[in-house]
Amino acid sequence: MTTATASEVQFDHKHWLCDIERWNFYLVAWQKQVHDMTREYRRLQKLVEAYADDLEEFGNAVDSHRNRLVADERSMVEHHRSVELDAGLGKSHETNASRHEELYKMHERLKQMQHTLSMGLAVLKHEPFRGE
Repeated sequence: MTTATASEVQFDHKHWLCDIERWNFYLVAWQKQVHDMTREYRRLQKLVEAYADDLEEFGNAVDSHRNRLVADERSMVEHHRSVELDAGLGKSHETNASRHEELYKMHERLKQMQHTLSMGLAVLKHEPFRGE
């Protein structure tokens, strides 16, 4: 067993207390980061769930739109309507044009959501190191 003088013990205590203060500072900072990342993770999780629902809706809408366009094309071919459209086919074309515009806007919104989710995931995966 080594003997230490009172000044050596006081020096160690002072050094250790400085370490403890520094560690407490980091502890608070790290807890805040965990809280922030948890909040961001939950926000992204909600966004992912909404995105998945929107993707399913978009997929169904695209399939429906495709089927309607194919049916109209078949109708035109079967009835040799290359120049003149009857009222029903004209109305269907207007509906298809409107639906196509809606799907285009939905696609752009989903593309933006995908970008946001990708960036959020990158932040969560690769949080930059902030040195001491």
